[in-house]
Amino acid sequence: MVLPPLKPLATAPEVAREAIGSLERELQSGTDPFYLERVRGELHLLEEGRAEGVFAPSGRAFATAVVLWRRRPLGILELRVLYLEPSLRSSEGWTRLLRDAAASAASWGQIGLCQAPLLGLPPLEQASVFRASGLEPFTRYEMVFPPTATIPDPAPIGAIRLRPSVPEDEPRLARLHQRAYARSLDRFLFLKEADPRKDSDEHLRDLISGKNGGFFAWASHIAENDDRLAGAVLVVDWNGSLIAEVMTDPDFEGRGIATELIRRSLRSLRERGKEPARLNVTGENVRALSLYGRIGFAVSLGPETGWYSRTVLGL
Repeated sequence: MVLPPLKPLATAPEVAREAIGSLERELQSGTDPFYLERVRGELHLLEEGRAEGVFAPSGRAFATAVVLWRRRPLGILELRVLYLEPSLRSSEGWTRLLRDAAASAASWGQIGLCQAPLLGLPPLEQASVFRASGLEPFTRYEMVFPPTATIPDPAPIGAIRLRPSVPEDEPRLARLHQRAYARSLDRFLFLKEADPRKDSDEHLRDLISGKNGGFFAWASHIAENDDRLAGAVLVVDWNGSLIAEVMTDPDFEGRGIATELIRRSLRSLRERGKEPARLNVTGENVRALSLYGRIGFAVSLGPETGWYSRTVLGL
């Protein structure tokens, strides 16, 4: 069966809605809770008429193929949901859908991120199709520090001064965030503004204001070198204690600052009975993944695999 030409979602959203509804039911018996949650979120947007993407009509009540994306700054498109009728789920079918989707999306932007699997293909075939489309893999993990784990002993970090965060730190934390994530994939995973300075300003404002869960200032610790921030660990209340940021200024890396900041945050959380502590990490950040493991964090969820274009993101 040949894949029909893709059309804008707005021309017949109801057929795309039926297809994504069937995808949700299919995923309910699977083992990918990350993707199921994402599909449900996009299905909700479809029902509200706020989803964006393209579909291939079938002449029936549901689409043969659906691609749902979200537009990000800098003309970047993030593919959120990919649906292909089961009879078309081959390497050739998925390759054509990704190719046609990129062509159809050109007026909106370029595909820089994809957080959807290619159902029906084993992992190696999925990787082959994505790589042929110019996309490389990345992974995300959730890690947890168990309440029974031993918090590491303090370690010397020279003349660096450590203290809990205060509201007045926000502007300097934003500049630290901007420097720490300047050429990081993580910046694009949560990108809101094209301008790096504005993006970091908004990110820190949302975090400290409690938009992303109540901010635990008492468990968030700062490292200072004279009047310059060398590092910070920021903790929020998001379904429990979440270490939302572990940041070190590139000029101060390799001095043990992140280890000591995390140790202090873990101690603060334990003293107030706010364990366990969780954090999320990109698997390709081998240095961070190794650090968290040495401290005592263990993988609790993942890996969740996504794909990105190094060319589109400029990495």
